[in-house]
Amino acid sequence: MIHWRFYFCTFCCLLCPLLLKGNSSVYFNEDSIDFKIINCIDKAKKSVQVCVFIYEWKPIADALISAKKRGVSVSVITDIRSISLKMKDRNQNYTASCCRYTSDNGIDVLLYDDSENGGIMHNKFVVIDDSILLNGSYNFQKEATLINRENLLLVTNMDILRYFSEEYKTIQTSSCTFKYKNSKMDFLGVLGLSWKKILLLLSFAANMFFIVCLFLKNKK
Repeated sequence: MIHWRFYFCTFCCLLCPLLLKGNSSVYFNEDSIDFKIINCIDKAKKSVQVCVFIYEWKPIADALISAKKRGVSVSVITDIRSISLKMKDRNQNYTASCCRYTSDNGIDVLLYDDSENGGIMHNKFVVIDDSILLNGSYNFQKEATLINRENLLLVTNMDILRYFSEEYKTIQTSSCTFKYKNSKMDFLGVLGLSWKKILLLLSFAANMFFIVCLFLKNKK
């Protein structure tokens, strides 16, 4: 006589795929991760939300700009270090950063400053049309594309997607220090400065100037 546990296990095996709504796919470097991301962006109809630590890979920036021109809502969150990184593709390095290039083409770019938030924003995910999640180890950079061993997971499970959408909103509304609006702000990233640090430096310089003036006055 077959034990009841056999029927129970069989039932669970048949039921689990039905409960796990949505599909998933896994990609590695040999699958050309950047092309997988670009392909998904090219198919976007409503929205693309990017949250990535390093943002310097021009082919993905081009795909985001193309999506914006199609009327898709596009936004990017990246670490403040990205504004000091020169944009790259497989053939050359450019003078501008991906942040500047993307922002100059009408896309909102938010910069996360870890010096003001107590830790780096190390996420690497993209939410497309609130129905596709791309998540993994892959940074949008040349080394990750051509050298490193990286991975990318494509998920369409709505329960998982909701968590990442909420995480994006949290970083967007609470953790991003300023919105990247003017490409002339690039020099701040090169110097590793935020507006808060600049104000402190200006205050220090003003105090030193005042002290020197007093010293020279008393010396006379």
